[in-house]
Amino acid sequence: MTWGDTFLTAAAEEKLPAELLRHERVHVAQWQRHGLRFAVLYLLAGRNPGRNRFEVEAGLVDGGYAPPGDGA
Repeated sequence: MTWGDTFLTAAAEEKLPAELLRHERVHVAQWQRHGLRFAVLYLLAGRNPGRNRFEVEAGLVDGGYAPPGDGA
């Protein structure tokens, strides 16, 4: 989970896949663009990652929401 410019995780950074870090960096940019209202906008976008515009923008495959090669 990303809150502002902080990625909250229980894993050590060196164990995180580069794709996931890239995905979370997009969320940081979304926070920068929308400010605190991003939290509300994200919730309103829905729980389905495939329909949540913020998850789609961050990359479904990079975020682990879709298998590589499925075109998402």
